[in-house]
Amino acid sequence: MAYAIARILGCLPPDVIHPPISTPQLHRNKSEECGIYSHQNSLLQKDPAMSIFSTAAIDSACETISQRVVSTSSELDGLIKSGDPASHGVQRLLALSAKLGSFRQAVEILRESILAATVVSPVVQSGLGASVHPCSDASAIIEKEIIRLQPGFTVDTIETDAVLEYEDHQGANAHLFALFAQILQM
Repeated sequence: MAYAIARILGCLPPDVIHPPISTPQLHRNKSEECGIYSHQNSLLQKDPAMSIFSTAAIDSACETISQRVVSTSSELDGLIKSGDPASHGVQRLLALSAKLGSFRQAVEILRESILAATVVSPVVQSGLGASVHPCSDASAIIEKEIIRLQPGFTVDTIETDAVLEYEDHQGANAHLFALFAQILQM
């Protein structure tokens, strides 16, 4: 997603090719895929529903993201308390929790910036439209994946590579939203 936004904002040369992203799973032996990157290919396509920019819609999506992050962090706290603090799995979950906290802060700053902005350029409108709603969808997927870990979950069986991908995803979104907030505050 950050790639698509960077391309929209003109930060990438047109010949840069985006590498394929695998779909992570949080728990070993799990048969369902989570589809966190399901919007990856659709980000560069023009969606007629997104052609009209609405600060209220962006604000609502940001509020939804923030609420999901709070819910996900709460679930993570319960999982973290159930494991050995020195284990690698708990350390990964702690890092994910920290990234979620940073992402939530960036979302709240973006909300404030959007509401305070007197004018939003068409390029920024396009970037916000292409990023905020897919981030909202992705935050729902991450929340569901964390909730699904509850029954019979042990920290020893967590797929740490998937958690690392989620960390990277949340970190990239936090940076992207912070960039949008800085642009809107200009």
